[in-house]
Amino acid sequence: MNSKDLGGLGIGSLRAFNLALLSKWWWRFRDNTNSIWKNVITTIYGVHGGLGVSISRSNRNIVWGRISKVNIDLEQYNLDLNNLFYRNVDTGGTIITNNWGWSLSGGGEYTVSTLRKEIDIQLLKSTNLPTIWSKVVPGKINIFIWRVRLGRLSTRLNLARRGVNIPNTFCDLCNAFEENEVHIFKNYSKTLEIQGHIQTWWNDFPASTDSLEYLLGGKLYCKSVCL
Repeated sequence: MNSKDLGGLGIGSLRAFNLALLSKWWWRFRDNTNSIWKNVITTIYGVHGGLGVSISRSNRNIVWGRISKVNIDLEQYNLDLNNLFYRNVDTGGTIITNNWGWSLSGGGEYTVSTLRKEIDIQLLKSTNLPTIWSKVVPGKINIFIWRVRLGRLSTRLNLARRGVNIPNTFCDLCNAFEENEVHIFKNYSKTLEIQGHIQTWWNDFPASTDSLEYLLGGKLYCKSVCL
């Protein structure tokens, strides 16, 4: 679910998306100085709109009450909206403009995607293997290769690690090695036989001594999709 740069599929989490959308109201409250809706909020909850403070139950609107507490949720991801918003000031400390800036965006404008990405970095698992995705290859093939590179196929070894009760973790075809991604795509006798046939017409195909990452990663994969 994480970004492709961090080994995910770039989908992102719904929780991060929801928190980023709620946080946008903090931006709107600060940046829309003369809007009617802001005047209504400040009349009910005070000049700061109750953002980041406890709102009494008698005054609490269900929607705005949730928005006001979003910073509490962000604390668990080491994020603080009060530190992410800024004002442009001169060297003497005088505020230059009434508009607020957003430190996660190069242009200073709040965007849901920037905060969502920061939350996902803290929330989702990441790897040091960026996801390789080719538009000329069917999506299911890209996803399959992504699962192989991260060791997420339902091999016997992976099933045992997940607590599935199986007789043993050895390959059911050769009974000589544990069944994992490296064995299936690199060391299994039939795999080596197929590799030998492919090498007779494809000179760039890796030898059996090359790594699985070379087979499914960068160079070879990029060459294969261009054939």
